Amino acid sequence: MKTKICILSLCLVALGAQAQKTTKNWERIGSLGNTQHFYNKVYAFGKDSVFIIGNMGLVARSTDGAISWKRQHPCDKELRDILFINSKTGFAIGREGMILRTENGGDSWQLLNPGVSVDFKTIQSDGKQQLWICGPDKLLLYSPDKGNNWISKTFPGRIFCYYGKRCYSASSNQVWVSEDSGNNWQDITAKLPGHGGDYGFMKFQVARDRLYFLCIKGNELHIFQCETHPHWTKATSSLDRIGIDMTGLSDVLFRMPGNAYIISHVITLCGGGAPTRIHKTEDAGRTWREDNQNTRMGEGSANLSFPVEGLGYALSRTNLYRSPYTGKFENLGNDDSGLREPSFRPRMQRRGGSLLISAPEALQRLRIGSLEGHALRDLPLQGKEAEISLDGLPQGIYILSLETRSGARYNCKWIW
Repeated sequence: MKTKICILSLCLVALGAQAQKTTKNWERIGSLGNTQHFYNKVYAFGKDSVFIIGNMGLVARSTDGAISWKRQHPCDKELRDILFINSKTGFAIGREGMILRTENGGDSWQLLNPGVSVDFKTIQSDGKQQLWICGPDKLLLYSPDKGNNWISKTFPGRIFCYYGKRCYSASSNQVWVSEDSGNNWQDITAKLPGHGGDYGFMKFQVARDRLYFLCIKGNELHIFQCETHPHWTKATSSLDRIGIDMTGLSDVLFRMPGNAYIISHVITLCGGGAPTRIHKTEDAGRTWREDNQNTRMGEGSANLSFPVEGLGYALSRTNLYRSPYTGKFENLGNDDSGLREPSFRPRMQRRGGSLLISAPEALQRLRIGSLEGHALRDLPLQGKEAEISLDGLPQGIYILSLETRSGARYNCKWIW
């Protein structure tokens, strides 16, 4: 049976050998559906909150881990970047001076006036009050009060980052730091270990109280790491051996020291598009392995987001993918696997080696099947609550089908 849903575990150690053989890789979130939109960025925080922004002012929001979505169009301009400084206050920026702010977690958005009409690129924050927005021609907008007021500044390079009460900027082969919110800049290129010129500085990233500074040289990825300013360490990784052309590199994301992901295009000479590939390192970039080798993702990769341990999102121009190993039950919704939209939503959770189920009406039957469609268990139920012992069931991913006495059904996929 052909299915649109492909599944990957980012935590292969947690699965048994049988599950590793049967699982595929990243799962495409089919509930986004076919639209006229293209997507620019996915931004996730916590276990359940996910936002996607794109053209025509699209802000797609999920509060249940990308199972269901609410689409909003608070403006008609293409949105480029999104950032939340807490669970309630967030910002989205885009073309022609577009700045949106929400103070209720994304329920509604208000338009801010920055005083300029340019195409904004990225937004940064100190996590409290201060904001920095990068525009064209090295324009840097600074707000000390969450967007109520804006001050125009400039930054010397091509990319920008705020970390540890300092502003950093980089160009093709130089790096600067500012100690006063971007008013004055000092060149610190010579302080980078092993710096040899002719780098292509591409990205800053803050993760786990460290600043990562990523650049390319030929087909090598150079990773500079700073824990305490101005002390840096460096790791280098050649990407030739895993078939990554640096021109197709879309995003590099560190989750913790030593653990990072690359999302890239496969550049082909014969045409046919550029499918997305994801590679993972667990030794700070010295070696990489492909993390979605059984899944062909959509073309035109955009970015990665890992909000919590064991949960990740990968975005292409038209599709969102997720690493599903979060220990949650996930509604499969409508797709061509034969499962229908559920007519009720039970409560299910694990307790030791048992599955606890409660429903708003009397239950009749629980069926457990494999991803390949094989029936594994068929259990009769009574009452609105049940505790099912699942001793002997190997670790893996299964399809659960729950039926009530009235004939209502609920289908989900489940990680055991």
